[in-house]
Amino acid sequence: MTSLGGQALAIPGPGMSREQENAQVDLPDLPEATEADGDSTAEKALTLAPEVPVDPYDPKAVTPWVGDTGKATLTAQTQPGDTVPLDKNLPIAIGVPEGTDAATLAGEWTVGLAAPEVSQDAGVSGLVMKVTPPATVDPAAQVSLSVDTTAFADLYGPQAADRFGLVLLPECVYSAPTEGECADDGGVEPMAGKDGADSFERLRSTVTMVAPKDAPTRTTAAKNAKARKILTGTVPVAKLLDEGTQATTTSASARTGALQAADSSGGNSVGLLDTGSSVQGDFTASPLLSSGSWSAGSSSGAFTYSYQVQTPETAGGLMPKVALSYSSQSVDGRTSSTNNQASWIGDGWDYNAGSITRTYVNCRQDSKKAGSNNATHRTADLCYGSENATLSLGGMTTELVWDESKGKWFTGNGDGSKIERVKDTSTDPRSGMKDADGEYWVVTTKDGTRYHFGLNKLPGWSDNGTAADDPYTDSVLATPVYGNHAGEPCYKAGDWAHSYCNQAWRWNLDYVEDVHGNAMSLWWKRDTNYYARNFNFKSPVEYHRDGYLSHIYYGQRKDTIFSATAPARIGFEVKERCYDVGTVTCTDTNFKSKNPGDYRIWFDTPADLRCESGKKCWNAGPTFWTRKRLDKITTSAQRRTDTTARQVVDEYQLSQSFAELKTGPNTALWLESIQRTGYARNGSTDASVKLNSVRFESNSDDMPNRVLAVNPQRPGFSRLRIARVINEYGGETVVKYKPITGKCATGGLPGKTDTAALKSNTELCYPSFWNPDPEVEDIDWFHKYVVASIEELPNIEGSFGTKTAYEYKNAGWKFADGEFTKKSTRTYSQFAGFEQTTVLTGPDKAAEDNGNEGEGIAGLDSPRTKAVTRYFRGMGDTVSVKDITGAEIAKDKEPFAGRVAEELTYTNATDADSNWLTRSITKLDATELAKRDRDDGLDPLKAWRVTEPEEIAYTKSSGTNTDDPRTLREVR
Repeated sequence: MTSLGGQALAIPGPGMSREQENAQVDLPDLPEATEADGDSTAEKALTLAPEVPVDPYDPKAVTPWVGDTGKATLTAQTQPGDTVPLDKNLPIAIGVPEGTDAATLAGEWTVGLAAPEVSQDAGVSGLVMKVTPPATVDPAAQVSLSVDTTAFADLYGPQAADRFGLVLLPECVYSAPTEGECADDGGVEPMAGKDGADSFERLRSTVTMVAPKDAPTRTTAAKNAKARKILTGTVPVAKLLDEGTQATTTSASARTGALQAADSSGGNSVGLLDTGSSVQGDFTASPLLSSGSWSAGSSSGAFTYSYQVQTPETAGGLMPKVALSYSSQSVDGRTSSTNNQASWIGDGWDYNAGSITRTYVNCRQDSKKAGSNNATHRTADLCYGSENATLSLGGMTTELVWDESKGKWFTGNGDGSKIERVKDTSTDPRSGMKDADGEYWVVTTKDGTRYHFGLNKLPGWSDNGTAADDPYTDSVLATPVYGNHAGEPCYKAGDWAHSYCNQAWRWNLDYVEDVHGNAMSLWWKRDTNYYARNFNFKSPVEYHRDGYLSHIYYGQRKDTIFSATAPARIGFEVKERCYDVGTVTCTDTNFKSKNPGDYRIWFDTPADLRCESGKKCWNAGPTFWTRKRLDKITTSAQRRTDTTARQVVDEYQLSQSFAELKTGPNTALWLESIQRTGYARNGSTDASVKLNSVRFESNSDDMPNRVLAVNPQRPGFSRLRIARVINEYGGETVVKYKPITGKCATGGLPGKTDTAALKSNTELCYPSFWNPDPEVEDIDWFHKYVVASIEELPNIEGSFGTKTAYEYKNAGWKFADGEFTKKSTRTYSQFAGFEQTTVLTGPDKAAEDNGNEGEGIAGLDSPRTKAVTRYFRGMGDTVSVKDITGAEIAKDKEPFAGRVAEELTYTNATDADSNWLTRSITKLDATELAKRDRDDGLDPLKAWRVTEPEEIAYTKSSGTNTDDPRTLREVR
């Protein structure tokens, strides 16, 4: 269901100004104009719909914990699953895990909790604890540790506590965070030797919400909270007893007032820190949104909207198309296992000028594959998985398929484009983070236009040997990647530590050239971060966590990219992804501060995951996120004949906010409005006209992403959707979504082993393997929302609104064969679309003949019309797609997904399905172009060319035409 925004502008003919064009036309003499009397009673101002303000996000008050040491005693009679709170008002409890003999843990346990300033010294955004078992404990046992984070859940930013996990840390993090092995000395080896797992290990833990009466600790902080946020995990006792590397404690003893430490000798300390993932999403996943492949065609039931940026014309015709596009489906596709930070525009919105993305696999997962050189050293780095790539260009997303036997790349959709991957290290001779092979891509479309991704040095670039060197486009984003299997890039047999090199994870479009030599160039900005590669926490390495488009030059010629001023430019101005709160401002200093009170105003940015060069960093793997938002788009062009300088044509000002979500204490960037300002020929110093803003308002009813009925004890996960658009002239588009019904509302959904029920699921919710504990393979369920109706209200006197309702038949879910997901966690989570959609246009019933004004106006008393569309969904070669009569059209092959199989129109919405007026059937054929074999039991990835060898159209008629008395006409 699509709504388009923007205006159409009349432009002069080729090579002509408006003055020249008018001067060449002979006009007849016109009578002298006479001024008409004005209507003094007429309304002068445009009446706009009332604005519904956004409910702003209200940051929760935080009360940091107090460092202290507490004790708790477990006895042989303590029941498995029970916990005992520590004394001294500490937010911690010790317990006996399920299935454990309490006698193995009996005795007095001591837990030292370091003060917040000690955590800061250690570079830990979270808690640091020293757990000392009783002398009689069984080293082979596991002990349960629970922490109540309610009072300080948002200390490091909203949602940070939801991402908390238990980890084992070196002992010195607790006892001497700035000395010895924990000093910031830039050491080149991981802590505690080459096998960093000796001193760092992620433990099994989960975050749940419990009623205050069920809270396991005695803390009185945030005592009025309606629910308590509890993290519970298990710790191997042996790790608490093992002798670790001893650090000097000279200055640490001076901090006893804050530390109040227990005996600090012995094994690991325990940390509670941000692991990058939670029920709201996973920042360790590279930001390739699943919406590109989650559903195809117009059978998805999503609401989409496009705001067009008007680009000034230039000679040659090679121009960018800039449209800010919204899709409610991209919000539905967010699960707990995807990277869910809203785009730089706002949640559900996107503008991608073009990119190619490669996906890598987590080394912890890849280490289990036969032949790995890290089988016993499971780090959180990224590992090479396969020759994969995904192309996004011109609003189309498709996988690229490498066919080794043919030695070529193909687009998965078989659109005829030529794909070339080039390796040339001269494209970026600079030092620093970059792709080690100098890879870039060239996509040549059927019209001969060549699109370059990651070229970096454009034609005509020159090295002047000074700071005046021609610029690079900075279009490649890279990160360290390990090759842990023979045949993979950078693999070294038996030498895991050196089996890595820097590789691109995204190549952005940076140069376009057509067959006539017209050119367009795109220029990018990159953001970096650091992480502890191979558990080297003392010397973190750089990687690119994000990049964004700075500006586009067009109207260029290929041989004067750097020597001539580009005739036109589109600029993208960004600002910090935050707003000042009180005296705390959105400065770079505050973002980089150690004090969480300074950076927590970046509400949907995990600022606590930021690391610096040369300082300890406890991020064991790279995370991907941005701290920027798109604030303004400016178009400019050469508008005067006396200068080659460009003048501003239009500005598009975006207004965003952080809205309070309906479920869970979280937020996401929301686009409130876009306002266009046009300028006269001298640009921003000349006269201007500012249009009313186009406004976007969200749903007022709760629309949670996660099905709350399945695991109600977990934190909520909710996002907003557009429910109302008000254009510049006050016209409204009102969107209503279908409410949650059936098992998606009540529960009782299939379990992970009920394959038959999962495969036949027709509910508007879907399963996805996710658990707060990454070692647990279990499914959670997520909602899919579809549009129930769209009403267009024009705000023009004498005009009436148009209402369109939508009905759907048989939702389908396909097996998601993600190449880099574990075989055991693949399930039926890819939305295939609906078998049939029905569009009903017009009022619910005809206007009654009661003498009211407007009687007889089309749209009020005309019948409600109906149109039915049946779709291919790619459900498999054994599934038949049938027409309205029940006859088979074709098998529902995978490459047919999203294409129309049959279309029918009716004269009245009350007509039976068989009583159609027009009907068309489309026959499809598919030719395999290429394939790439895949491991782990997956079918080969194939590229297809789909054609339409036949289309049959039927039209019913009355049969009263004497020249053609047929009642059914057929055209092939």
